[in-house]
Amino acid sequence: MSKSSVVDRVGTPDWLKKYSKINTDIFNQLIDGVVTLEQYQLFNEHKNPFIPGVTKTSSWLDKILESEKKVHLAFFGQEFNLTQFAETLQKYGKKKIQYWKNLGLEVHFLPKSSFLNWNNYPGWKVKPNDWFYNNIQNGKILQSINGELKKVETVETEGITLLIDTRCKPEYTSDSQMYESDNFLGPLILKLRKEKKIYYDPNVPWESRFKISADEFETQLKSEIAELLKLNISQIRFEKTIEANVIPQIYQHMPRKNDGNTNTWCWYDEYFDGRTLRLVGGNSDSGGLSRVSCNDSGLRWRSDSVRSVAVL
Repeated sequence: MSKSSVVDRVGTPDWLKKYSKINTDIFNQLIDGVVTLEQYQLFNEHKNPFIPGVTKTSSWLDKILESEKKVHLAFFGQEFNLTQFAETLQKYGKKKIQYWKNLGLEVHFLPKSSFLNWNNYPGWKVKPNDWFYNNIQNGKILQSINGELKKVETVETEGITLLIDTRCKPEYTSDSQMYESDNFLGPLILKLRKEKKIYYDPNVPWESRFKISADEFETQLKSEIAELLKLNISQIRFEKTIEANVIPQIYQHMPRKNDGNTNTWCWYDEYFDGRTLRLVGGNSDSGGLSRVSCNDSGLRWRSDSVRSVAVL
């Protein structure tokens, strides 16, 4: 394939000369292997940015990336390289991301960042409590890696793309509380309760996320979530403590921004001193987003709820 050249015809407007030169340069970089075919196609999806009166339009990918840059800047005080995030978005594609969005889920990138109690970021107003950090230091907080429990050595976000549930956990109302507009987990929980695969308490609604043990989530609900989202079961888990803490503070457009203002709990991904106990947190009566504690992972608690996240 030979490279194209720009023919400067008499009477060609200056904006067209400029656009043709840019387009040719990008094309030549494609031939030389400097840019990928996908990058060249993305460039050509935009309207001519130099035609008077016509503004450059953003693709669906650009809009997500630009939004992510803004929230990172507001929370962390800096921007991050989003190449990996963009590649993940392209991998799954616009159609699947829209499918997830219809379920109340959004794709976001949590950059690799330390969240020890002496770290400070402009938007990090509420930190996990001393109980959490003290037990990290004492080696009591554990995570499951390939089925084996390992000590959590530090507190950080991992620089990964997550599919996040945007819903705020509800206020406790004598067992009748429900996550709003729950077309995501609600139907799956209803199905499993009807099939008697998870316990049903007549005091709670059939589709309620409450009175489900962490163990039932692991053995029954995870596989159903993976099937619904068209992902592998290994990608599904509870949110980690620091994720549950910072997500409401980073993504202020989500209903979850009020997560720390409701007096219910969420199960977290980490274990405490073995598999019998699982971390929970978020109860506004006990500190809101700062509150971290633990409960028996096999019991069904009236104010403890399940909320999943997917690693993409």
